[in-house]
Amino acid sequence: MEFLQRSRSAAIGTAKRWASMNCVILDTETTGLGSQARIVEFSCIDREGNVLVDSLVNPGVPIPADASAIHGITDADVAGKPGFADLWPQVWSAIRGVECVLVYNAACDCRLIRQFLEGHRGALVQAAQPAYGCIMELYARFHRQYSPYHGSYTWQKLVNAVSQCGLEMEGAAHRARADARASLALLKHMATMPDGG
Repeated sequence: MEFLQRSRSAAIGTAKRWASMNCVILDTETTGLGSQARIVEFSCIDREGNVLVDSLVNPGVPIPADASAIHGITDADVAGKPGFADLWPQVWSAIRGVECVLVYNAACDCRLIRQFLEGHRGALVQAAQPAYGCIMELYARFHRQYSPYHGSYTWQKLVNAVSQCGLEMEGAAHRARADARASLALLKHMATMPDGG
């Protein structure tokens, strides 16, 4: 359908624009998905893939077994590691001043960071927040698997998106640095496509 082709072309155009911006790509691993979830690993890279921040994070609470089963991070791994409040100055230094922060599933990762900031209101004074872009939503429009039931494009798991593009994960999936690098590779792949799709 013509609208599917237009959506793909628009996604390619956005990918080209994002890839040319002063941006960073970040990823988190967490204790879960709910409103009480905490970050257990954080990684942030620049658009060249250089690591700006990469650390396990002590969430201050036990990591549920079902979360550990996904990312492999245990309480023993984070023992003695910095809390996110300790890591925040590095994080803020990496993201402040950039044009855009890109994330695969930005709604989830950005919500977790917001939850942290809300819990530390008064202790952290923030200047203007950078804009955020979601590589997962962009890839959904690029991939064009339309769901009439949901009336939108189907989101793809990062490992599936990487495979669909003939790319490979650099490291284990569901680890922050590997996922950030995979997200960057996916963005660059979309950005190299001709505008006509």
